Amino acid sequence: DCVDASQACYLCGGGLIAQVAFPACLPCEAGTYKPQVSNAVSCLACAGKHYSASPAASACEQCPAHSTGGLQNDASSDCTCDAGFTGPAGGPCAACASGKFKTEQGEASCADCGPSAYWPVGADPAFFQCQACPLHSTRLTDLTYGILGCICDAGYHRTANDTFRFALLAPTVHSSISS
Repeated sequence: DCVDASQACYLCGGGLIAQVAFPACLPCEAGTYKPQVSNAVSCLACAGKHYSASPAASACEQCPAHSTGGLQNDASSDCTCDAGFTGPAGGPCAACASGKFKTEQGEASCADCGPSAYWPVGADPAFFQCQACPLHSTRLTDLTYGILGCICDAGYHRTANDTFRFALLAPTVHSSISS
């Protein structure tokens, strides 16, 4: 388990890899690690939710909370915010505010459903789940109400029986009868 170099034996420690052509222990490059003392183990990639910013790492560091990197991450900035979270590369990543969403990993901001849609109460911000407000209604700017935030447009109303279905009725027609 060691490299023979002119009668000398080298056993490479964590973060170091044996080079037979040039008998010595060389550091694993940034973005990789080697966890144990051995010449039989190669440097492994710091992938997914891990990175290694410096060479000769014996372990990877954890990406900031709610972020993920690629296949070989050599800096915390390789870790970008997960779906449902927003922030700069390398963190910190904050959850999308109530009523907003972000469906892809990256540095993008969380999006709003727009004035004619609402965000269902308790919906996962990592998935697009905007729902259209009922016909002839518009959403209030406060997104925390779910469908309750959709208010009837001018000239339209709900009847007492439609409180939970949120069905909107056409405007009431008032006629004037002249005699």
